[in-house]
Amino acid sequence: MKKNRFLRLSLFPLLAALLLCACSSGRSEGDAPDGGVLFEGEDYSFSYAEGWEVDRSDGMTGIKRNIAGDKAVAYASISVMAFTLSDSDQGANNYWDDYRSDLTDVYGDRIQFTSEKEEMKLGGTPACRNRYTLQLTEDDLLYRFEQTVCVRYGTAFLVTFTVPEEGYDDTVGCYETVLSTFAFN
Repeated sequence: MKKNRFLRLSLFPLLAALLLCACSSGRSEGDAPDGGVLFEGEDYSFSYAEGWEVDRSDGMTGIKRNIAGDKAVAYASISVMAFTLSDSDQGANNYWDDYRSDLTDVYGDRIQFTSEKEEMKLGGTPACRNRYTLQLTEDDLLYRFEQTVCVRYGTAFLVTFTVPEEGYDDTVGCYETVLSTFAFN
């Protein structure tokens, strides 16, 4: 269990930052807010801003947007991961405590937590919202992360926003839209 969590944890920020696996879109013109697009998956749905691309893989849905313009690539991404917990009694705050500890073990002083366990609801279910910055390598960009953790019926749902620091203000609104329109099916 610890080894699997370590592997998932060590790859997750990089995957969230890059999210380059393009697959089918899942787009629909349902009840998205004005100027938005509705994503409908098997277990959940959410709306997001036009101009973002959908990426999907087993166990994760993601959307991304190139914030660097036509001549470069630097993505803002929002991913939704869902997985069954081995401890079905674990809640969002307990999950976050373990996850935060693992993040600190892996990234040391390259990670800075700016706020944690802000109470909220995701699709009507209690959740916690957490913010941190991370520099993956010494020469790498500084990334901002906002991660909402929700545990529902023994399944953890992680909704994670990742963006290079300079693109935060231009893209955080899409994360807010995803959170406010998120619904469980």
